[in-house]
Amino acid sequence: MSPEVPAIHPVAAVLSEFGGLNVGELGRGMECARSDVVFCWSPHEGYREIAEIGDLLQTELACFATAHNHHQSLYIDSGGRVFVSG
Repeated sequence: MSPEVPAIHPVAAVLSEFGGLNVGELGRGMECARSDVVFCWSPHEGYREIAEIGDLLQTELACFATAHNHHQSLYIDSGGRVFVSG
């Protein structure tokens, strides 16, 4: 796990359990496209919108996974709620 991962944030527990796991693959599906999910630490410095959303929700969002060839990001907040951006 990266030393940047905040140890007291729920993201640390998620990445401790699932960090490095790759699930699924991109491609054609039967009724909709298949996708992938990659569990990894992804600091969001430079993503002002994510910090602003966290401020509005009065919480700290941390990215713990990307999906669909990195076109979507999954975030967990300091209370354990999960959000998707993309």
